[in-house]
Amino acid sequence: MRSLLHLERWCNDGSPSGLSFGAHQVSPAYRPRTDTVDFPADGLVLPWGEVEVCAAAPSSALAREIVRSDGVVFMVHPDNPVLRDGTPGTARRVAPTASARTVAVLDAGPVHYAKLHYPGLLGRVPREMDAKRVRASVRMSAALDDATELLPDGCAYLPESIGVVARLDGAEQGVVYREFVPRSRSGGTGGGMQPQIPMFSLFSTDLRAPEDPPLLVDLLRGQGDGARPGEAFIALLDLLLDSYTALVLGVGLVPEDHAQNVLIELDPSGVPHRVVRRDLLDWYADMEIRRLRKLPTDFARVLDTEGDPERAYGGRSYAFDFRLGEYVLDPLIACAAEHLGVDAAGTRAWVRERVHALAATYNVDLHDYFRPFELTSRYERGLRIWRDGRPLFHPGPAPVYR
Repeated sequence: MRSLLHLERWCNDGSPSGLSFGAHQVSPAYRPRTDTVDFPADGLVLPWGEVEVCAAAPSSALAREIVRSDGVVFMVHPDNPVLRDGTPGTARRVAPTASARTVAVLDAGPVHYAKLHYPGLLGRVPREMDAKRVRASVRMSAALDDATELLPDGCAYLPESIGVVARLDGAEQGVVYREFVPRSRSGGTGGGMQPQIPMFSLFSTDLRAPEDPPLLVDLLRGQGDGARPGEAFIALLDLLLDSYTALVLGVGLVPEDHAQNVLIELDPSGVPHRVVRRDLLDWYADMEIRRLRKLPTDFARVLDTEGDPERAYGGRSYAFDFRLGEYVLDPLIACAAEHLGVDAAGTRAWVRERVHALAATYNVDLHDYFRPFELTSRYERGLRIWRDGRPLFHPGPAPVYR
């Protein structure tokens, strides 16, 4: 955990938006970029009759920690003003991750994460957690549980298996509990843990060792199977693309794959073997794909080419071209080209060919899936306020990776 938290907080150049460590209101002591290793956060024990609990197959250890006979544990960020009302609770030792309001709970029975209600601005948007967002997160976790047998072994996720909603100080607030052990078709609900690396840490500068090369260099050069760095890099990209298309085209679950939400898990020999995704709140269910695969369609956050084609096609492009393309593939390829001599143009051409080949295995023609095929969609990068909805997608440049 210590190594992971170091990568989260100190080997992270932030979002291309430039707002990751800029426009926010969190107190300095609770920010990721602080020398404070951890801090106490209150765990209120609320009566059963005062909370709504959502669950999606939580581990028995987490369920025992959160859902108790005397009430339900509701973690509260120290900046949350309900703490000043003197509500009694049990303090837990927590550490911020790359996100100031998602903390690792270190001294409970099982190590886990808590995505907390934050009554202010972090990055570009307010970070309140209400019932709608809690339910969406846990529903997506349940959908992934149901889909594991349809996904490749290299596609894993951190389940958001318990959500709690309460009214505190007259306002609706929520918290989502995220498990520490990934799940996938090959297992993951128990057993030993393998190292996980946040995607941004592969190409970012380690602020505690700024002279060191990016971690991607050590990772690809250090593989013990004799693979050359260029070959190992293609294998890493293939793992990422295979898992993405399995989710999106195979089961109609569209992740938000920016570099904070994607982790690479290493096998015992140090070779990447699973992509682990986290933070399920902003995932979409693609209704066209779900209906085609005869899968459940009871989701709040959807892309529906029948009901709202503009948003559906825009959302598909946003997820692939903008998030995965500009926030993950672009910096990965740029890093590999600069430090390992990888041919950037040739790699982008390989990605295009590979994505079309993977789509064909799901009987999907990308010229139909993305419309218009010659343009991309994105949100504006400037600061925006998001409460009950987001701005419509805006046209972007020609696609790079499809």
